[in-house]
Amino acid sequence: GSDFGSAINNYQYQLGDTSWATAATTTSPVLITGLTNGTIYSIKLRALNDIGTGPESGAISAAPTNTAPTADAGADQTNVASGATVTLDGTGSRDPDVGDTLSFAWTQTDSTGTNVTLSSPSADQPTFTAPTLGVNDAAVTLTFSLVVTDDKGNSSTADTVDITVNPPETPFAEFEEAKAEVKAIITQDATRSL
Repeated sequence: GSDFGSAINNYQYQLGDTSWATAATTTSPVLITGLTNGTIYSIKLRALNDIGTGPESGAISAAPTNTAPTADAGADQTNVASGATVTLDGTGSRDPDVGDTLSFAWTQTDSTGTNVTLSSPSADQPTFTAPTLGVNDAAVTLTFSLVVTDDKGNSSTADTVDITVNPPETPFAEFEEAKAEVKAIITQDATRSL
């Protein structure tokens, strides 16, 4: 908007009887940060331009609402060794409301029949020991669900992560892999000496 030909270049707000403060944004809609969810505020606005301060608006009452957090169960882990210690990672979970704290709830949700015990289902980074697989066993994919809840009681939708546990390689497979590496080195050395 404008006033007498001079464009608006900022806004100020007043909460109740406090001093006027400069808004976090210079365009409409005006963003007011640092408010407490659930608290009712009496708010007045006024515009600023190169000429000066415009008249204040009438007071409105508003109470910011709390927004549910977002769970992030981390990236899938596709190459976990049999019997290895695995760490789940929910530290990417976020709450858009400043100051809210999160609690974590991890649950194993796969139907493999291979259950593991988490070090702490309420930790942001719980650990567990991957199942021990035999050389001839198939890989096992374990699925975990994470729901985060903020300190106002709002819960996220679940996010899941897959952990694929692989059987140990056979001694023959390890030998073939090492043999291929040695052959490649010898071939490179022979090529360089020509």
